[in-house]
Amino acid sequence: MLKKMLISLMATSLPSTTVISAINMNDVQTHYYENLKSDIINNSIKLEDSYYTEYDGQKFYSQDQLDGHIYQQSNIESVVTSSNPSKIVKDYENQVLDGDKVFDTDIETAKKVYRDAFGNVALTHQDALNTYTNPGLVKEKYSYDAQEWFSSAEEAKIYEKNNLDIYKSIFQLWGNNYYNAFNLEDMEKLILNFRNGISVNIKKNLEGGTLKTPYTFVGSESDGFSFIKAKLFNNFVNTYFSQVVKMEHQSMMVVQPTEKHELRIHFSSAPEQDIYYGEKGESFQLVFANKYDSNESMLNDFKNEAWWNKGSEGSYSIGRKYVYRNFKLINPTTGRVEDAVVKTVPNWSYGGGKNKYDFSKYNYSDKTTSVAKLYLDTNKSKYLGSLTNLPKRYSVNDLESGERQRLYDIWFESYFRNVLTKFYYKNSNGSTISNGANVTIKYADVINQKLIANADNSVYKDLYFTMNSGNGKNYSFLQSYFDFLPKKLELLNNPKNIDGVNLYELRPDYYVTKEDLEVFIPFEMGPDARVKYFQSTDNKLSDIEGKMLSNSKQEALEKAFINNARSLKKKYIAYDVFGNGVTSGDSEEDAIRTLQQKILTESKFVSIQEYQQWNLNYKIDFASVISDGRYVVYRIKDPNNLGKFIYYASLEKALASVKSSLRVSDKVVEKYTSCFLYNYKSQDGEIIPIIYFNYDVDYVANLISTNYLKH
Repeated sequence: MLKKMLISLMATSLPSTTVISAINMNDVQTHYYENLKSDIINNSIKLEDSYYTEYDGQKFYSQDQLDGHIYQQSNIESVVTSSNPSKIVKDYENQVLDGDKVFDTDIETAKKVYRDAFGNVALTHQDALNTYTNPGLVKEKYSYDAQEWFSSAEEAKIYEKNNLDIYKSIFQLWGNNYYNAFNLEDMEKLILNFRNGISVNIKKNLEGGTLKTPYTFVGSESDGFSFIKAKLFNNFVNTYFSQVVKMEHQSMMVVQPTEKHELRIHFSSAPEQDIYYGEKGESFQLVFANKYDSNESMLNDFKNEAWWNKGSEGSYSIGRKYVYRNFKLINPTTGRVEDAVVKTVPNWSYGGGKNKYDFSKYNYSDKTTSVAKLYLDTNKSKYLGSLTNLPKRYSVNDLESGERQRLYDIWFESYFRNVLTKFYYKNSNGSTISNGANVTIKYADVINQKLIANADNSVYKDLYFTMNSGNGKNYSFLQSYFDFLPKKLELLNNPKNIDGVNLYELRPDYYVTKEDLEVFIPFEMGPDARVKYFQSTDNKLSDIEGKMLSNSKQEALEKAFINNARSLKKKYIAYDVFGNGVTSGDSEEDAIRTLQQKILTESKFVSIQEYQQWNLNYKIDFASVISDGRYVVYRIKDPNNLGKFIYYASLEKALASVKSSLRVSDKVVEKYTSCFLYNYKSQDGEIIPIIYFNYDVDYVANLISTNYLKH
């Protein structure tokens, strides 16, 4: 303890007024001891006063030191026991335990006991279980629905009648099947009976102008194809075709000399010219690189003498005068555009002057051919095909009606596929969700206005139905929805508060919730909508065959009893003493056994010593069992009873008892002492703190002389 105090004090800062004395050992030959004592007295620091205890010839400055010494000298023993110390207190004031109830911990001899239903000790598991239930607690119960059980068959029957919930709903009758108009799954099944098709509402012509009367159609896609094709035919062949057809032509003309006139052609790539004789009926087809916009312009250009050069053959009075001209022609041999010299040469004169060229001595035949290139739209970005070898077609307006019709057949096929029926799956705001080619129509999508339409919403994927065994008018699923929409919005704006709930009058005296109204679509001239009554838990019943449906509430009650065909059921319920029940349908014994299997009993091992002390003729509280664990208690010898011990729950209580006895006998004496600190500076300059008590200066001087001075 002293060592601890010294270390603590060495770490403590001293006041600035403290003077650490250094003693020069060479100057204290004679008066060394007295001077040292004087220095100790003058330079010591008084610390706090303290108490100490004298016992067994020793001083103890802490309670821990004293307790440790007493524990070693007084033979306090620890004992392991199965007894709970809190249950064997004999003297609560001094916390003394009953030594006769400090039982051993031998598990081999311990006895297992159980807690019964009333908190008492049962010696066997079955004895404990038997306290929870008995045949008198088994009750017979009756029911028709196997959910609610009653003490008599009559009570069960009354309950069954009074608790049949009858609802009504609108059913769409189609093909002898009933589909609940407020059951979304039923309605998805209903529309499977409709046919896939399209609905058309084209409001503009091909040029974008507004039609006086829109083209409307409901039916199959193939019929829609024919309908729209017929409607757009005149628009296309009369006007629109000129915006999607591009004409390309090759200007060609056959020139044939007559009588003895000649036509000479010399291509730049040929070694010599070719001569075509009129008297032989020969001719040549000129294929011009230049494009003429008409036969007239081509012929006028060819005969324009201003473009021809003059030449002659023979002498002054005989021979002939001809003209020649350079053209850009396609060489039939090479297939390339080349420079070519064309000459028109008259017959030879043998006297009387030279014969002169004469364009009238030639026959001209327009052989121009054209290609009509067809495109999907006016941007001409998607090429569809061509009509080729069209004679003398210089512009789109030269196309004949049959040719225009052929072009329309090609164009409409692509237009229908790539424009009219290029579908997109769209949100109610018109934004595209995905490509709609492979998306099928769902009832849920339609009521949420997630539809499948082309880019300008002129054609929709639709379902249609036909009355009169399929021979009547086609009716649109989508149109049925949109026709009802204004009525639905009107109803939503005018709710009726009935019993605190907002309802909407769908039919006279027939009110529905907002949820049901959002699902409902009346089909114009389609399925027959009928109000039906039925037993169920809500109005969403699905009964496609209609076996549970009735025309009135009373009829529905009767049908419910018949359709339910419920037999009276009987079961046994075993109750425990706390009123908890377990059901069994076999027997009273089975009910008891089933209940007991579910009971979890509490058990513990009891010391055989405690067990042998019990009087089994009386109930024993399970909570009062003493030997309920493993504990450590302490004992001391009983000074008044030789060979006996006094037991305590803790070491502190045992020590307190021993110390109390010692104080009574004056063996432990508590005293007061003054405490001082003297800091001694050794010859090596080391500061050594020394604590002393009761002004014992001689103790400090002797300690320094003995341990710290070098001799």
